[in-house]
This record gives sequence, structure tokens and C-alpha cells, in this order.
Amino acid sequence: MSLRQNAAVIEQASSGPRCGVLQLREELTGDDVAWLDEVLNDKRRQSTWIAAVLKQDGHQISAITLQRHRRGICSCR
Repeated sequence: MSLRQNAAVIEQASSGPRCGVLQLREELTGDDVAWLDEVLNDKRRQSTWIAAVLKQDGHQISAITLQRHRRGICSCR
């Protein structure tokens, strides 16, 4: 088997957990999704602040999950 074929097999086998931000977006309504997108794209807003606002509203998401999503290194990219 070639390396390309091995990589394809491993990629298919390891789907991994879904991005927490993607899961959160599915729970939110239109206006809240728009707010989330806005603050995630605002470099002046810290992920810890965004996580605190979301937790205040009852959403369990960590600042690290938000940071990974913002950096493009989460599983939804």
C-alpha cells in the first residue's frame, strides 16, 4: 500500500469529535449565530470573554475550543 492509500484509510477511520463551535452554532438562533460570528471575527475580543458570555447563557464551551476554531485548527476546517 502506498503512503497516499494509508493516509486515506487513516483519515476515513478517524473522524474525531466535531468542533464545539459548530455544535454550538446548531443550538443557537439566527440573531445569536450572527452575534457569535461577529465576535469570533473581532480580534479585539478575547476567547475567554466570549466563553464567559456563552457560559452565562448556559452554553458549555471553553475558551480553548473557541481559540482553536478562530485559528482554523479545529475539526470543522
